[in-house]
Amino acid sequence: MLAAFWIVHVSSVSRPDAPTAHMPALYVAADAASRSGQRRYTSAMATRLCLGLIAAICAAYSSTFMAGDVELVGLGAALAFLFALAIELWLIARRPDRAWFDGRTIAEATKTLTWRYAVGGTPLGLVDAGADTMFDAEMLDLGEEARESRIRCSDPHSERALLSRLRAEPLDVRRAIYIRDRVVDQQRWYSMRASRSADRAARWKVVLILGESGGVIVAMSKALGYLHVDLSGIASTAIGAGAAWLAVRQHESVARVYRFTADELGARAEHLQTVVDEHAWADEVANTENAICREHSMWRAARVTRRPNRGQPSDSPNARRAYRDLDPGGRRPIV
Repeated sequence: MLAAFWIVHVSSVSRPDAPTAHMPALYVAADAASRSGQRRYTSAMATRLCLGLIAAICAAYSSTFMAGDVELVGLGAALAFLFALAIELWLIARRPDRAWFDGRTIAEATKTLTWRYAVGGTPLGLVDAGADTMFDAEMLDLGEEARESRIRCSDPHSERALLSRLRAEPLDVRRAIYIRDRVVDQQRWYSMRASRSADRAARWKVVLILGESGGVIVAMSKALGYLHVDLSGIASTAIGAGAAWLAVRQHESVARVYRFTADELGARAEHLQTVVDEHAWADEVANTENAICREHSMWRAARVTRRPNRGQPSDSPNARRAYRDLDPGGRRPIV
């Protein structure tokens, strides 16, 4: 309630544009690459699972249509398996999941770095010496990682002038913009996605329950002689495909993590309103950004394998530094 009141109170204040509307070109490019990778990966996985189901259906009716000694429907099953194999080989060769994860990592690292610099968060606070140099170095490093990940970006510093303008504003202006356009906006996004993921998880559980119930019915019908075609294999394949899709989307775990992060950001939004000291503000911004980074850490760790020798939850060297989080003192990476 207090956070909502604060946003309404500052909405009429004349202020520079928030970084959200002017993210660096690196963020835009990495975000687009991530979305493209996600779309290609999930589409390929969905197609592959559907092909497995088609093969099961063809196998169940393989003896229905014959051309001499050739089972025509059985050939359909073979073709379905062949296309599924081609998709699997494409996934191994092109790795769209890596483009998804690495693009998201670089985009989120660019976003948090941009906000830290724009509003004066540690280690890029107004009280920190060399903040401009550090910001440039970090952006150049992220740009290099983007190139290694085949993310094309012509100018990582395309919005530097606008960020500097906000950075020069008084603390009360920066605080109002940060709370509204970063913390509360991100909280709303997490809340919306948490509710949507929870709803999808519930619907998929109902679908799986219905599929398993249908499997019981068709198996009993075949056993008792009411069915002459064995449909239990189709039911089993459909249930397995549904479970595999749930493992890909991870609706339940995503809903849980997003809900926790939304609650944490809500508490941080209220706490940030009480900060009036520049030193304390820099540390509180860092703490807030770390809370968002922790969510992304959990998101990525659930999808890629860890490297024990480096402690980095990434299977790609291109995201090692982009993935890091900074402690409130900003002097060392937290992994």
